[in-house]
Amino acid sequence: MAPGDCVDCGVGYLCNREGITDKERFKCPEGHHCDGTAMTACVAGTFRRATGGAAASDCTQCPAGYYCPEATVEPIPCVGGKFCVAGSTAEVDCGVWNFCHEKSGVQTPCPDAYQCPTALVDIYSKCDNHYYCTSPEDVQLPCPPGKIGTGNLNNK
Repeated sequence: MAPGDCVDCGVGYLCNREGITDKERFKCPEGHHCDGTAMTACVAGTFRRATGGAAASDCTQCPAGYYCPEATVEPIPCVGGKFCVAGSTAEVDCGVWNFCHEKSGVQTPCPDAYQCPTALVDIYSKCDNHYYCTSPEDVQLPCPPGKIGTGNLNNK
């Protein structure tokens, strides 16, 4: 066999060794794309579940509610108290007076008459009776003399 009898391995494969006779055993691994001799990781914010990636365009944008570090095979769900927009490379802390359920793609404002006591929450709670909640300070205050509280934002 002469060197002229050798053919290119082709994109989507990683044929970086001598003497390869079956390129199917050398498909580009998940989370990467290959040009035939070199392997490149899918950039952060993208993922690839299948083998045989041939170009960066074969990597898929990470969906909202998930984040994808470099070379991600399976998107990682955001935990409660954090959120991830589409294409996220890492989780982002949920801000004060917002809540973020697991797999949140956005922060959700705390509803009226409820409180989200700190940042990083994935739940919210109704203001206690005999109190009213303020926003954005997120503080419960006792109702003034002559007033009763029903857990309503407007009962000041």
